[in-house]
Amino acid sequence: MVISANLRSFLSLLFVLTCAHAFAVPWAASHGENRFPGDHHHSRSPTVFPQLTWLRDTAIEKVFGVPPKSVNPTSDKPGTSTPPSIAQLPAKLLAKYGGDVVLRFNISTPYEEEALAEAADTLFLDVWESTHNWADIHLREDDVPSLLGLLPKSLHKAYSHLMPDLARTIYQSYPSITFAQAPLSPNRAEVFTPTIRDGGVDNIFFSDYQPLSVIVPWMRLLASMFTTHVRLINIGTSYEGRDILALRVGVHPNLAPDSTEPRKTIVVSGGLHAREWISVSTVTYLAWSLITSYGKAPGITKLIQEFDWVFIPTPNVDGYVYTWENDRLWRKNRQQTTLRFCRGLDLDRGFGFEWDGTSYQSNPCSESFPGEEPFQAVEAHRLAEWAKNEVENNSVQFVGFLDIHSYSQQILYPYSYSCSTTPPSLENLEELAMGLAKAIRISSGELYTVASACEGAVSFKDRKTGEPSTRMESAGGSALDWFYHELNVRYSFQIKLRDTGSYGFLLPKENIVPTGEEAFNALKYFGDFMLGNKGIESVEDEEVQRLGDILETEDTEDQFNEDEDQAIEKEFEQDPIDDFNWELRRKMRRVRASSCAISPSIPQFLNHLIIPTQIYRTVALYPSSQLPQPRIAFAPDPSDMAPTPYKIDVPESKVQNLKTKLSLAEFPDELEAAEWDLGVPLADLKRLVKAWEQWDWRQAENKLNEIPQYHTEVEVDGFGPLDIHFVWQKSEHILPLLAKPDGPAFHIVAPSLPNYGFSEGVKKRGFAAAQYAETCHKLMLQLGYDEYVTQGGDWGFYITRAIAYLYPKHCKANHLNMMRADPPAFNKHPILALQHALVPYTEKDKEGFKRTDWFQKEGRGYYVEQATKPQTIGYALRDSPVGLLAWIYEKLHDWTDSYPWTDDQILTWISIYQFSRAGPGASQRIYYEIMHTKPGPGAVTREDIHKYIGGVKLGLTYNPKELAILPKTWCRTMGDIVYEAENDSGGHFYATEKPELLARDLRIMFGKGGGAYKVVKDKSGYEDDNRARL
Repeated sequence: MVISANLRSFLSLLFVLTCAHAFAVPWAASHGENRFPGDHHHSRSPTVFPQLTWLRDTAIEKVFGVPPKSVNPTSDKPGTSTPPSIAQLPAKLLAKYGGDVVLRFNISTPYEEEALAEAADTLFLDVWESTHNWADIHLREDDVPSLLGLLPKSLHKAYSHLMPDLARTIYQSYPSITFAQAPLSPNRAEVFTPTIRDGGVDNIFFSDYQPLSVIVPWMRLLASMFTTHVRLINIGTSYEGRDILALRVGVHPNLAPDSTEPRKTIVVSGGLHAREWISVSTVTYLAWSLITSYGKAPGITKLIQEFDWVFIPTPNVDGYVYTWENDRLWRKNRQQTTLRFCRGLDLDRGFGFEWDGTSYQSNPCSESFPGEEPFQAVEAHRLAEWAKNEVENNSVQFVGFLDIHSYSQQILYPYSYSCSTTPPSLENLEELAMGLAKAIRISSGELYTVASACEGAVSFKDRKTGEPSTRMESAGGSALDWFYHELNVRYSFQIKLRDTGSYGFLLPKENIVPTGEEAFNALKYFGDFMLGNKGIESVEDEEVQRLGDILETEDTEDQFNEDEDQAIEKEFEQDPIDDFNWELRRKMRRVRASSCAISPSIPQFLNHLIIPTQIYRTVALYPSSQLPQPRIAFAPDPSDMAPTPYKIDVPESKVQNLKTKLSLAEFPDELEAAEWDLGVPLADLKRLVKAWEQWDWRQAENKLNEIPQYHTEVEVDGFGPLDIHFVWQKSEHILPLLAKPDGPAFHIVAPSLPNYGFSEGVKKRGFAAAQYAETCHKLMLQLGYDEYVTQGGDWGFYITRAIAYLYPKHCKANHLNMMRADPPAFNKHPILALQHALVPYTEKDKEGFKRTDWFQKEGRGYYVEQATKPQTIGYALRDSPVGLLAWIYEKLHDWTDSYPWTDDQILTWISIYQFSRAGPGASQRIYYEIMHTKPGPGAVTREDIHKYIGGVKLGLTYNPKELAILPKTWCRTMGDIVYEAENDSGGHFYATEKPELLARDLRIMFGKGGGAYKVVKDKSGYEDDNRARL
């Protein structure tokens, strides 16, 4: 019988789909009639996810002429089923998990952590997951009192129920394939075909979790359909005799047939722990996405040509089958131990490297039992044997290993067994891990934290040594460490997928495709990075991709890789909409992270104040910083820290030393026809140097001293008291531009940040965003302002947002003239996301993209040096006033909207840097410290800054020559927007360039009828409201 190729493919696929009925759920025998009732919370859309049985039956009817079955119109009606009551749950499930719960304990001290770990070990409890500040524990409800009896009183109320009815949650996690849904229209049959990468949403294989009996035929089908670049391989045999199958994806167009050059190979494995179904589905999603993009997306094609990719959905095949047929929450393999009633070894504790690090060797009943010797776990041994054989006999060089797990949303790098040993390639591991987290965050908005794998099971570190003080579970003998150390796989990572605890291991099927998509974006980033030049593939089709190139940058770690801005573009040419959105998000990271080379020292402020700057009622104007969390319990006696009036008085010796250095200046030559694109023109700089040498600093100093200035000590946690200089202008002496009869009055507080202007410099490392935020907030409290509002741009954007995030009870409103935000996501901002998806970019948006593109490619060099080697550039800026002048003057020119700077303004600005208390080199350190701040206790991430902050009013002003200009739909995701203004002119230094417009913004936003009117309790700013002007 001759069957067409299409029919053969269809029948092969039909075989895969009919296998969906070939698995047995634990209660199938006794409760077949109640199997998989529909869950009204998580039901599939009938128009997107059709019923498998419909396809099977329709195929048989059409191909073999079988008459169609009669349909019961009542029972088949979509949505008629309801969740079962406790009595309806299968008896086998109730017997095992009836009365079980999952608790989340919030941990705040090392003592609590240690007590909880010991109690869990004593009671043989199942620790699902733990992070820096919480631990999820599965136990019987009846055992909760016993557990609490072993814990300190501080934990007795420090827990909540994540899953109050675990049995029901497990029941609802199995696929509902036998229940009625709207039938699939024949014209939608293409959604079952794996030859088109469509994002996975309409691919029936990814509409639900699949048992091994479906996954294996599906893998065989892929290998048979894509013979040019896919092979099905066998890793080995499991304890119960099942094949551990994998898909090897790759082509070798540039290798001669007799070449002995090792083939670079990347392994992607999931399912080492059987209950982590999302890890299995994600590995299959990654394989499918890579395979079906070959030949269509140039970037993906290159990755497949340059590397072999081995996708292992689950080495723990026995355990995975067991989760489908017996126990949904089974973790280990099914190997017999010395205790007949405690089967199973933890595969991810069974590898040979540092196997002795585990503390569970004598407890076969432990969920983390590694066996009695290294590689006793059969499947771990098979995987290691296969890998070593590939290296020794098959000319394979493993260059990457991605071990996919769930849950907690983390990117972890070696070592897992101990935090006391530093991996040799730590810097590279951290760099790539940050990039992977960034790629995920950009694609979906989900935050994945980055840490050493040893810290993944650690909640606290010793204050003195920095070493972990306790561990919720041991992590010796991991696959991650073994591949990294024993096989020298330089880039080995463990990726823990969604979520962060709401569902734990029982993640609903609706998350399969979104999780797969964010993992696929991380995989592409990983591959691009592995290409050796950070994966840069330039795109020849520029218009759409160039716009995407503009806006996707955020993590400052990646800002100094110029190539990375152009990264993965070419591979996306076949899918312009999705790929443009990816690029847009990817590039925006850089824009958001970019900030001012001239940090908010007093020069910026005084220019802004004289021509009012960041101005507010109870107003703190904070140009600075990012937001690691201050650990602040502040209640000093105000009389002990009363501010003292301050006058600038630079020693004459410093003034004369400056003039001497300027007189001895030597200048480089200059290319013919040199202009600003090469930097500050030589003629301009020579003129300013000469003017500076003859300029009267004392005249400028006297003018500055007309502004009311003060200094006071502010106690910063871990850094002691710092002497902070600030401008403090009260409403009775308010600046003319704000002193309108019909407008509100303000008090203005404008601090020089530590390391800037006339504030004290910091001598210890680690003074990062949290400390800057703490300094500003404590200063306001010391001055008597329990409630206040803020205004900021540049670093001020981050500080004002930090204050709002950390102290919303005190900071009542922000006004911003520089914005950094993420694209609106449908799950967080559906209306804004819809607007963003449907409304075309305006001409102003496109001009904004061009401006941002210019800054990314031409204006960011300063940041590279300051964020990576601040000490090096500090020597030059401290010793050479000419170098300092050029370094800052370039920004004054490039970052404004043709603002007519006078020499007096420029030289005042530069001189404050030159004569600053800590020296001009100190002002660079904020870039390094914030760039190198890692997520953890006390830290506030950029994600926190960019996300919606409730309870704090927000005003936004858009200027056409800002450094990064984002669509309004993005910026509106940040908070409760009560004021927006879009100017036709204006640049980065808004308060200096357009003081009258900034004053307008503040008067409208905080004035009568404004969105933030009376936002500060009892302080409206109007005398006729019987409100003091402070």
